[in-house]
Amino acid sequence: MVTEDIDNQWQSKMSFSRFGDELSELILDYLAIEEKFRFECLSKQIQKSVFQRHKVLRITTKDKSFGHKLLTKITNFEYRLKTEEFEKCLKKLKNLSELEIEPVYIEYVRSLHLDIVAKNCLHLKKFSVALHDYLSYGSIRYFGRKCGPKLEELSLHWSYISTEDIRDLLSFTPNLVSLHVFNFDIRFILGENNDKLLPNLRKLSIDGSLRIEELSKLQDIYNNRLQVFNTLENIVYIDSDELILLISGL
Repeated sequence: MVTEDIDNQWQSKMSFSRFGDELSELILDYLAIEEKFRFECLSKQIQKSVFQRHKVLRITTKDKSFGHKLLTKITNFEYRLKTEEFEKCLKKLKNLSELEIEPVYIEYVRSLHLDIVAKNCLHLKKFSVALHDYLSYGSIRYFGRKCGPKLEELSLHWSYISTEDIRDLLSFTPNLVSLHVFNFDIRFILGENNDKLLPNLRKLSIDGSLRIEELSKLQDIYNNRLQVFNTLENIVYIDSDELILLISGL
């Protein structure tokens, strides 16, 4: 009986429960993500504490990074997401607020992967991705309904999806503050009555070409409160007058 009491006291002292859930989660939050996944074999309560506060996931081709383990190499320079591993990871990280899938060397994200994000990342505020040309209409709307309302920053790197699909996706993101697109079409952000589809937008970054007419119209719509960046030429356009001066060199 005495031995049993001593064992119980020892287990109590060694248990995370003595810290309380919040302090335990705070301590575990300092672990690297690859270390956190070593807790998979433990109880669901401990797993919940481990993953509860993890907010950011970056999937890159850099060696030794955790995200690299979610990729498989298909050519010398190109990688593809491992669907099962990707889904397993996002199921654990239910509170992600930021997800970045490196756009340069990773194959375009397809409908299946976008569905996985939509199903598991309901608190997403920042999403950076290169989307496949042939995303299904259902996947775009599913992602929009699930993740769109909370999104504040969206980066669609090197994405060639149609204007209609981008506009449909953006129609679910009324709180978007920052948008990054490859090729810009003013129809992306205009409502049916040529009003603001994205009323809170403050920053627009474009990788492709810029047209003075569209940018001038944008500034009229947003009352010169929208900053526009050409990421390839490193030019910042604040209003239509400044835009003309920068381009003409006057």
